[in-house]
Amino acid sequence: MIKLSTKSKRLSKYLVLLGFVLLLTAGIFLKTDRKGEAPAGELSLEEEFDQAMQAGRPIFVFLHSLDCNPCQVMMENVAEVYPEFEEEDVLIDVNV
Repeated sequence: MIKLSTKSKRLSKYLVLLGFVLLLTAGIFLKTDRKGEAPAGELSLEEEFDQAMQAGRPIFVFLHSLDCNPCQVMMENVAEVYPEFEEEDVLIDVNV
C-alpha cells in the first residue's frame, strides 16, 4: 500500500474538486441556449422586460429550475395565481 503525504492528499482533493467544477461548467454551457434568441414571432426576455419597463407595468421575474422540487411547487402556484394578474402585470419566466 502506498502512503500519500498530506500535501499529496490535499492536491488530489483539489484536483477532484477542479474536475467536478469543470464538468459542471461544461454541462451548463452545453445545456444553455448560447444564441439567446427567442423563437420566431416571440420577444426575447430582454425585449419583453424592456417593453414592460417602458410601459411602466409591474414586472414579476420568476427564476426557477425544472429540476428543483420547490421550484416545481412554485411553478404550480404561479400558474394558478398569475392568470388573475395577466392583464396588469408582466411575468418574465426564466428557467435557470
